[in-house]
Amino acid sequence: MSQIIQDFPQNQDPFTHDTENKFSGWSTAAINWFQQVTKQLNRQAPRALFPVTVTASPFTYRSNTSGDLRLAIAGGTMSNIQMSRDGTNYYSMGSSPGQYTLSQNDFIRITYTVAPTIQAFPA
Repeated sequence: MSQIIQDFPQNQDPFTHDTENKFSGWSTAAINWFQQVTKQLNRQAPRALFPVTVTASPFTYRSNTSGDLRLAIAGGTMSNIQMSRDGTNYYSMGSSPGQYTLSQNDFIRITYTVAPTIQAFPA
């Protein structure tokens, strides 16, 4: 990756046009460089899932990740899924299993009679 960054095009005229009146020179080199960086970033290992241990109902979970976190909630018998930004004011999201996205320090509260399975992964 550091080599790709060093390869960023320099000292070329950004306004050079070819015979079809398309940008060339610096613009083309910059696009090629950007495509190389994008390919390198896309080769990163996928972010791992990790289980969330569900405790007694109502179960509350706080996201302590630095970015967004997705929760994949499956199974169980839930009567209410609520989300909160402050841990005090909760808003009902229904009771269906599915994917829920939490930002840093967001809360999710799940009321259930049969515990669901929850897997989390960085968004």
